[in-house]
Amino acid sequence: MSTTAEATLTDFLRDPKAVVDRLEHVDVVLHRRNAEDLHLSLESRSEAVADGVRFVARMLGAALSDAAVRGRLEASAEAIPWLSFLPTQRRQEFLAEFFRTAEAAAELGVMMPLAQLLREWQATAVIYADPELAAELRRPLAGDGERVAAPPAG
Repeated sequence: MSTTAEATLTDFLRDPKAVVDRLEHVDVVLHRRNAEDLHLSLESRSEAVADGVRFVARMLGAALSDAAVRGRLEASAEAIPWLSFLPTQRRQEFLAEFFRTAEAAAELGVMMPLAQLLREWQATAVIYADPELAAELRRPLAGDGERVAAPPAG
């Protein structure tokens, strides 16, 4: 069974009761032309998801204080294929930042910082995976201005 139903914004405007009735059973994604889709959900369902994410983030945070657990979590990061392009040091930085951000984002109930972190680290993995792109990004830029120190080697 699907956890979401789909409708258009026009459907919602024409017959809001039909769309709202669907919310008793599933969330509804409203598709809009030339704009981002909207996600409608019951507050109780949304709060349950947020509570679950907060709980998991707290459990992960507590588990990370155990070195053996931390090692197993780092090993399980292989489930994210693009992490293999990051050097070991960078992979460890990613995991530490990911767990800190996940815990903080869950506590606030705002997942955008976690999504942004994942996009940024994935972009970093792209650079490590493409030597030509890495070389292009390392070349000096023409123009005025102060010299910027190179980031630490990974």
